[in-house]
Amino acid sequence: MIHSMKMQVPLRKQINKPLKYYSVYDVIKETEYADKKLYVKVIKEIFKVAAEILLKKHTLNLLKIGSFKIIGYKSNKKLIDFGLTKKLKKTIYYTNFHTNRFRYRIIYNHNVINTYYKFTTYRQLDRDLAKKLKEDE
Repeated sequence: MIHSMKMQVPLRKQINKPLKYYSVYDVIKETEYADKKLYVKVIKEIFKVAAEILLKKHTLNLLKIGSFKIIGYKSNKKLIDFGLTKKLKKTIYYTNFHTNRFRYRIIYNHNVINTYYKFTTYRQLDRDLAKKLKEDE
């Protein structure tokens, strides 16, 4: 169990200052007694299993942390396909016909008790989500 994880709590004087978020690697730096390679290996495996559950069920609830959901939405903003635009020398937009013109993203809902966590997707999770959506056609 890691006891030395720091979380910055906003004080009355610091309301307008942004909070600092700590990553797994920041926690490892603060810990003297943890085997760092083993810790990273375990955390990566936990995240891998959590990502698989999220992709299968489209929702993942973690107690005291919050919930993750995959949501689809329609947007009026067109995204440029830079690969085809460069090849054809003409502006080409993504059509998203395979998802019926919906875009998908992963949303993190904070738990009321703890709002110190920040979620950012990593590239492989985004690619796995896109692959799953194309397979579900």
